[in-house]
Amino acid sequence: MTDSILEQAVSFFNKYDYQLIVTTGGPLEKGSHLSEYSTFAELTAVTLRQIGVGQSLIVSIPTPPVRTDRTFASALAVSEWLSQSSLSISSLDVFSVVTHARRTQWLFQSALGDNIEIGVIAASNPKSDGGRWWAWSSGVRAVVCEAIAYLYARFLFSPHEREVAPGS
Repeated sequence: MTDSILEQAVSFFNKYDYQLIVTTGGPLEKGSHLSEYSTFAELTAVTLRQIGVGQSLIVSIPTPPVRTDRTFASALAVSEWLSQSSLSISSLDVFSVVTHARRTQWLFQSALGDNIEIGVIAASNPKSDGGRWWAWSSGVRAVVCEAIAYLYARFLFSPHEREVAPGS
């Protein structure tokens, strides 16, 4: 997520009085040799602290490296963390980029099961033109690619066939 989208998340977090922000994400794919952080989960947590979220309100859950289905891997990592924590929750909201939101919600619901209600907050994309995604090639690409990915997730995805990246 971009910094401006993380700022939206912080604004939402503060406005609705959430208890925690959980960051997830696998290894940095670019710039890892230049950064002291090795995962998107860690980098996002530090960015949130810089924006003004207290460290005690942030939980960083790195995701193992996977070749495919990164969102589902993040959801599984959250599920595992919840099972090992002392928290007892009945619902959680996932903050996601607008084009990715529905698929994110469905994959988190699949990973966490029916005992936890999963909501989704779709962040607006500051690069879009007021929701006119069809007016920009990047918008068309994002919507078409995400529509295909959503159909894949709903009709072809099998959580039992997840493949771990080599060396993990």
